[in-house]
Amino acid sequence: MNTAEPRTASSDFTAVGLGDRRLDRRLVSVVAALEEQPEASFPKVFDTSAELEGFYRLVGNDRVDWSAVLDGHVQSTVRRARAQGRALALHDSSLFQFGGAELREGCFRTAKNKSGDLGHTCLAVSADGRRQPIGRLGMIPVVRLKGDAASSSPGLTYGVESERWYNLVSEVENRSGEDLELVHVMDSEGDSYWLLEFMQSRGFEFIIRS
Repeated sequence: MNTAEPRTASSDFTAVGLGDRRLDRRLVSVVAALEEQPEASFPKVFDTSAELEGFYRLVGNDRVDWSAVLDGHVQSTVRRARAQGRALALHDSSLFQFGGAELREGCFRTAKNKSGDLGHTCLAVSADGRRQPIGRLGMIPVVRLKGDAASSSPGLTYGVESERWYNLVSEVENRSGEDLELVHVMDSEGDSYWLLEFMQSRGFEFIIRS
């Protein structure tokens, strides 16, 4: 893929502003370390106690908002996709589960009795037949909580969870603008009359497994 931007994950986060330059620098260094060993656990990536403690302090800092962290990467993804003019927008949900007897704050109890959350994401890939990953165009964290637990969680709660498909399409299209032509691709979970009607009325291109 032809692009003038360095194709490193950490470069996508240099424009993130967390309100503290020390946090900004720490974020870039953390992403650079994770990029070198994406398959490794955190204690293996950060092989000294100081580096590991710095990582945990970063992700545990109240000023480090997940949407602000993701925003820099999404902006870079949109720029790369616009350079090609057309891209596939792949939508899907993944269940993240974490061990431990106690329920983690902000998570819900999964069917396997673990702490978890649902990450609904949109990944841009090239539409030239190679399907080369370009980056993430958006994400909605979904939790199944009620009351105070729901309001204090960074995730979103839905009365009807299928609405997340509609919401993410809207978010992605609004951020992409008219300079980027997208083809939204979904599995059968996206086979909803309201979603189909919405995309058809807006003139969006899509492929959905029925």
